[in-house]
Amino acid sequence: MGFRCVLNCRRTDCFEVASLDMMALIGTVAGVAGTVATVVGARIAYLQLRVERAGSRGKEQADRLAELLDKPALFAPRARYLGFDVDLIDRRAEIDVLLGLAHAKSVIGIEGIAGCGKTSLAAHLCRHIGRGWDIRWVFCDERSDALTLAVLARTLASGVDSPAAAAVLAAVARGSDPAETADAVIGLLDRRRTLLVLDNFHVVSDAGLRQMLERLEHSEIASAVILTSRTRLGFLRALPLTERLEVPGLGLDDSRVLLRHRNISLPYETARSVWERAGDGNPLALILFAGRARGDDPEEVALSLPEDAGDMSAWIALAYEDLPAETQRVATIIAFAYEPVSRGVVQAVAEPLSVDGPLTELESRFLIRQIAGRFEMHNAVSQYIAARTSEAEQDDLASRFTGYYQAQARSVFLEGLGNDEPSYGLLYLESFPDYFNATDRHIRLVDDLLERLADNSYPLARGDKILVLGSGDGTHDPGFAKHGLDVTNLEIQPEIAELGRRKAAALPAEIRYVVADMTKQLPAEIIPGSMDAVFNIGSSFGYEETDSENAMVFRSAALALREGAPFVFEYVNGPHWQNKRVQRQVDVTELPTGFTRTEVSIDNPEARTSVTMISLRRPDGTAGWFRHFMHYYRVNEVTAMMEDAGLRPVAVYDAKGGRVTGEPFDNEQSEAMVIIAVPA
Repeated sequence: MGFRCVLNCRRTDCFEVASLDMMALIGTVAGVAGTVATVVGARIAYLQLRVERAGSRGKEQADRLAELLDKPALFAPRARYLGFDVDLIDRRAEIDVLLGLAHAKSVIGIEGIAGCGKTSLAAHLCRHIGRGWDIRWVFCDERSDALTLAVLARTLASGVDSPAAAAVLAAVARGSDPAETADAVIGLLDRRRTLLVLDNFHVVSDAGLRQMLERLEHSEIASAVILTSRTRLGFLRALPLTERLEVPGLGLDDSRVLLRHRNISLPYETARSVWERAGDGNPLALILFAGRARGDDPEEVALSLPEDAGDMSAWIALAYEDLPAETQRVATIIAFAYEPVSRGVVQAVAEPLSVDGPLTELESRFLIRQIAGRFEMHNAVSQYIAARTSEAEQDDLASRFTGYYQAQARSVFLEGLGNDEPSYGLLYLESFPDYFNATDRHIRLVDDLLERLADNSYPLARGDKILVLGSGDGTHDPGFAKHGLDVTNLEIQPEIAELGRRKAAALPAEIRYVVADMTKQLPAEIIPGSMDAVFNIGSSFGYEETDSENAMVFRSAALALREGAPFVFEYVNGPHWQNKRVQRQVDVTELPTGFTRTEVSIDNPEARTSVTMISLRRPDGTAGWFRHFMHYYRVNEVTAMMEDAGLRPVAVYDAKGGRVTGEPFDNEQSEAMVIIAVPA
């Protein structure tokens, strides 16, 4: 496992679990508190693409998105959409209507202007629909043209063991016409009670999905499909619906309550004027007004409001554009991060600007809020600001964020998390139980690696001595034990090494642990030239700040190997994963343990680095977090580093889905590289 890498430690095993796992470790959360989430049997990852940039990426980007979305990752985890179930003031009538419609109608539209609470209503419905429903939620504006009937059909049927699901998958595999695929989906929805929410459906252009809605209009099924769209687009009126619910703004009295909660009291007539201009009580518009009114005469501010809230960007502009440049800079940093971000991080990225005043001003205007010492921003506000951030500014921010965490990586890891969270390694084990419990997968990987060694005339026999650099708690020990190898594991964290020792006691092999740093000199317990093979697997590489520090792994391997003995190296293939990335992405996953894992990262394409924050929330309400920094070296860079360290590469293989079957390495398509080298 090698914990000094992925926990600012030595491991990225999560990168090789499946093709989505790397995607799951890059991302962003926009104001969503993870509590519970799940898509059964699926790694959940979804791109946080802004609509205004998606169209400029062209066919190549669309193809990449389509490839990614051809996965169960299409559906948002429960934690994310339920995070929108907030600020529902006096929506009881709408909820009652929706509950009735969901039990009686097939296709239901929810319309309303931006900020009125359409998504919140749909999220509230999902919370109260009952356990007998299978909830599936798609944030359509994050899918754009990549969302098609075929993608939706395949992901609905993925992991479902039933004839109806098999029929859906067969229809997609045959490339059937949309009508046949739509009928197969409707058959699945009739047999599997599902609430399918297609949020912001107005961005979807696929004709197949519209044909499915047409056929659903005349079907009586056990499931319901909810579509949300903005009223001003009039989009849903052109679609076949069995029922439509238009969501108004808050009533005048409730709007006054919302304002009073934010310390804004207005005379009745002024309140009515604000209410009318705020789209007859659009909650977001009212909050933005309250933020401006707190620092001015509320009645004067009321006179300068836009005529209506049909275009929410006009309201956000009023709250944002008159901010001082320094405050706008801090707001841009928070919008770029998308994750709740601490004052210290904001300050480091904003240097030499002091952020205390701007943060106070942004809070007073309700443009950000502070939760547990971290600042986050309303989704609509962050999108507005991000849309006005140039490519050059984004590149600068990516560089500043990754530079900050790169400089912090080793010190944060070595200092640990204090009394509450003493070990990154232990928290990592809690965060990725799906990977660590996949023992059969790890055994198969070792089987493959030993076969590849034999293919190159470096067979290992029972009793041969091997060294595993960055072993963690012995993820691959069962595989090595199966082949009767004598194993020495090198792990930097004492408590993780102790866990490994306990587990190894039950295995039929000689397995010992040495606590040491694999990027430093070999400890005295490891005699130079004593090993019949050295392994560094699980992509536990690339986490040091400099190339020379990272290359120490190869120098340690070369020193430990006897003459002619092989070194086996497995490492993520940067070009393959970076081709699938945007700079920010999110993954919120409910784990089998009942914990909720949230992963947030920022990618710096120019520097070919990324930094990822992973937080874990337990059922008892406690939480922990860790970060890791990673370089994405190319295969030619890796082999050059090996040669400088005294190793001669003899074979480079493709690694995909945790298997190394002997296929040649492909610089674009391989998920990971496996290199066999020997002392030069």
